[in-house]
Amino acid sequence: MSESLAVRRAGTSGAAISDGVAVSRGSTSITRVHEVLDVLAARDVHGEILTAIRHYPAREAQWADFPAGTHNDLRAAYLGKGICQLYSHQAAAAETVRAGKNVVIVTPTASGKTLCYNLPILNAMLENSDSRALYLFPTKALAQDQLAELMI
Repeated sequence: MSESLAVRRAGTSGAAISDGVAVSRGSTSITRVHEVLDVLAARDVHGEILTAIRHYPAREAQWADFPAGTHNDLRAAYLGKGICQLYSHQAAAAETVRAGKNVVIVTPTASGKTLCYNLPILNAMLENSDSRALYLFPTKALAQDQLAELMI
């Protein structure tokens, strides 16, 4: 097996190998992400795999209160999970659904998309026990993750 760029870097920089990619010991998560991207970009010398790499700086969260009409039991359940405020996109999504409109949420991983659809569904079920929802997920693993979120 020929020596890869990741192995060469690991051998000279005090880095560890994780799935064939050099990762510095003691580095932060974001530093590791940048290191992995650097390795992948270096391997794509002809630009055939990566179209673009863009770095967006972190920004402060935008907060909002629970929308008017949120059932008290649901609000209490979220408070019990440590959620005392919503992200602005979560509150806007819940209000839009409550108004009977369709919503599309496009935000990064771990930004609270699950709450965007669970809050209106659970609220509707608390308001009317005849309410129903059908959850469709592309994988069993994702379905299990989402079910676990509801059970906690």
